[in-house]
Amino acid sequence: MSVAIYIYHDIGSRGHRPCSPERFSEDLENIRRAGLDILSFQTLLTHGVPDHEAVILTLDDGLSSHFEVAAPILDAFRMPAVFCVSTAPPPTASGPYMTPEQVRQLGERYEIAGHGHRHTPAATAKLSKEDVLADMTAMRETFARWGVHPIDVFVPPQGQNTQAVSEAAQLMGFKAIRTTQHGRVDAGTDFMNLPGIEGIPR
Repeated sequence: MSVAIYIYHDIGSRGHRPCSPERFSEDLENIRRAGLDILSFQTLLTHGVPDHEAVILTLDDGLSSHFEVAAPILDAFRMPAVFCVSTAPPPTASGPYMTPEQVRQLGERYEIAGHGHRHTPAATAKLSKEDVLADMTAMRETFARWGVHPIDVFVPPQGQNTQAVSEAAQLMGFKAIRTTQHGRVDAGTDFMNLPGIEGIPR
């Protein structure tokens, strides 16, 4: 069977592909009604693709709306999710980012994945392997200062999984990379190039 990794950004009305709180709630309700299994990334890494349809929920960029809006909705549905956090991103039209304390609190009940330190897209910025390694190292050091223990999944900014990103991720010991390439995960999918789906199709 297969796993759909759904990708969200702002749970509000700002920035890149925003999703309203009402629609986010509707998406979770539709998942529940469909009886789909909602996995953590750790479950996928440990046990592989299940023999039934499943989903993973990911929220990119570490925005304040994730803590203030998305997490309470997820709590109400008792559904797991993965928050993909950049540790020193530039200002964005999507609104403010979570504070280190908010990230730490989320990490106590949800998975946190690294989304880069400066949130620099590797292909657009033509980053070398050394550039990516330096960024990943700074990200891990920052998470450690915050008291956050991210999972071994890297989510490259804008999903740009270049050769430099792939090689750096392997050197850093990551077990999977989630991209924005459209598709579902099946038994033959390379975990170092996992596809995703932007939101839940209607």
